[in-house]
Amino acid sequence: MSPSLFTRAPAAQAWSRAHRRALGAIASLVVAALVLTACGHQLAPEEMARVNAVTGATGQGGTGVAGPDDAGSGAVDVGGEVQDAAAPAGADTAAPGAAAPAPDDSAAPGDAPAGPDATPGDQPPAAEGSGRNSATGGTRAGPCEGFKNQTGITGDTIRLANVSDISGPIPGLFQATQDATRAYVAYFNATSDICGRTLVLDTLDSRSDTAADQAAYQRACSSAFAVVGSMSAFDSGGARVAQDCRLPDVRSSTTSRERNACTTCLGAQTVNPEVVSLAALKWFQRKDRAATRKAAWIHIRAGSVPDIQAGRQKAAERIGFTTLYSTGIDITEFNYAPFVQQLKSKGVEYVDFVGAWQQAVRFSQAMKQQGYTPKYVHYLQPMYTQDLIDNATGAVEGAYLSVNHPLYTDTSAKEMQLYLNWLQQVKPGARPTTYGVYAWSATRMFVESAIKLGGKLDRDTLNAELKRIRDWTANGLHAGQSPGTKRTGECTSMIRVEGGKFTRVAPARGYLCEGLLDVKL
Repeated sequence: MSPSLFTRAPAAQAWSRAHRRALGAIASLVVAALVLTACGHQLAPEEMARVNAVTGATGQGGTGVAGPDDAGSGAVDVGGEVQDAAAPAGADTAAPGAAAPAPDDSAAPGDAPAGPDATPGDQPPAAEGSGRNSATGGTRAGPCEGFKNQTGITGDTIRLANVSDISGPIPGLFQATQDATRAYVAYFNATSDICGRTLVLDTLDSRSDTAADQAAYQRACSSAFAVVGSMSAFDSGGARVAQDCRLPDVRSSTTSRERNACTTCLGAQTVNPEVVSLAALKWFQRKDRAATRKAAWIHIRAGSVPDIQAGRQKAAERIGFTTLYSTGIDITEFNYAPFVQQLKSKGVEYVDFVGAWQQAVRFSQAMKQQGYTPKYVHYLQPMYTQDLIDNATGAVEGAYLSVNHPLYTDTSAKEMQLYLNWLQQVKPGARPTTYGVYAWSATRMFVESAIKLGGKLDRDTLNAELKRIRDWTANGLHAGQSPGTKRTGECTSMIRVEGGKFTRVAPARGYLCEGLLDVKL
């Protein structure tokens, strides 16, 4: 008789184990930090990242917490540096059934925010979806007969890995993707299993570095069954490694040409620099054609960003935009005033900026300081985070963003609310990001595909199953994507910063879909 495909986890026992383990890990790290502070020491950036980052979550039973008695099993060694798998201060201390609600305005009605003195028992239960929003997605399960243990799979667990930029020039750049992946793993393990096996997640740091990405994938090839929810600004490093060992790499997003060429790599969101969505560009054209004939294209020189912006600029010019200024900015540059002066002197009215929210803050503040107010400033969706507004101190008021998923405050988006609630479950106080949304989506994609395969599950059958996926929305979490074809998603919505808040401006419902344009770089 084959193992039960879906079984309910003993949440209360899991919480008890996780809580005891997490308290020990948190206490030791907090004491260490206090001692250093009291002695007048300042933590180096890499050490601060080590304290703040969420490292290997390898506890059994799907708690998402690695405690003192299982710290050794989940330590990850990337590029010669070992990350301790014990949960650091501020990491997950709750288990399924004790989630705090989403922060700020994204909390669901009736939820009480988690304060600094809150304990897991004070929080409302974590949300559980039903049907398509359940942890299994309502997927018809394949029979478990013939299921074989293999790399990353034992009789009890399926080991996954997430490889994302945690340290580097921008500490915590893609921490949200690891948090979101852990959140879905916790959600799944609370209610389900795959042929009697729970999910275990190792988190590895690609450090915003091509070589570190490659090293992390070399480790994942030998220890994990698949990699899920990953995101890196330099994602080309591990592409060849993943393909050579047939490692399924179900990413939050793929951005580089090397990653898109990898036959075992795909993203819940594909950003192919040579396949450009026209939705936002045509929306601005309809709104103010004259302004789009005085356009500027600004990007941060990091990873695949220059290619992405080059493709977008070329597509825009082919549909009628006129470029007055185009430049890249080094990721280590702090003085944006000269670039703003160029925009002013050339009379630019439409500014298109691609980078992280931290650089968008710097750029918007430089414009404000010089009294430069173009008609339109357009940021891409990675900058859709409350951190943008909070840190820009009013400088981003009136800016537009193109975003291909619902607002975090949209309580009618059930899958979004699941993501927000379970994010608070594993990391109370964490803020959602677009890449977190797609990391959750990628983990769901893996789960539903693995369930469907049942006893036929192995790396090759999973890769083949993933390639068949078209029009993937993760149950309404985002606009349709086509992971199997690796074509850039076509549709988006437009939002704007108004009165210090993100407001949806077009369309009222659904998404703008204006086709794709192929360009050569």
